[in-house]
Amino acid sequence: MKLKAILALALLAVCLAGQAGSQIDPLAPDYLTENQDPRRATSLDRFVILDPRLDPLSVDPLVRPLDPEHTAEYLQRLKEIGTLPPEDDLAGRWSLELRDSLVRTLDLNLLQNGRVVFGRGNMITGRVSQPASASGLISQDVLYLDVVSLDDQMLYRCVLRTGVNSLSGSYYAFGPQGDVRSGTVRGSRYL
Repeated sequence: MKLKAILALALLAVCLAGQAGSQIDPLAPDYLTENQDPRRATSLDRFVILDPRLDPLSVDPLVRPLDPEHTAEYLQRLKEIGTLPPEDDLAGRWSLELRDSLVRTLDLNLLQNGRVVFGRGNMITGRVSQPASASGLISQDVLYLDVVSLDDQMLYRCVLRTGVNSLSGSYYAFGPQGDVRSGTVRGSRYL
């Protein structure tokens, strides 16, 4: 009796196993059936072999983090993403001359926090002075600076090359009525 029960269970297990195997979809995409771990390989004897020298997280090489042993590359990348402060310290008082059809003088007191620069000052056109505010971002040796003159509400979008104590470049000025003009900028730091 016990023998019959054991044989019946064994026959049932064989039938269910055969039925489960027949449900594998031969048209299924490869990613459902292929080996998911690239470190894993199966030998002819069906032993699973793991190569510990391969990437344990199976991370694609393009998204792999930089190797800290490559110090110059690592520090350059940190500098580019803003983790390290830039070499240029632009904090201080600056005098910028903006030239288009008119000549404007911008006296700014800039502050700096990492790659971010901001500040305020006065824009002088002829004998008229008005308050101005500025904010910008440093990327390598280029300062992207937006200056807004508060009375006439003009935006001066400047792209400036940074020197030791100098700035030079160009700008576009945008007015509240839709007028646009361009010009050049030169400036120096008060020492």
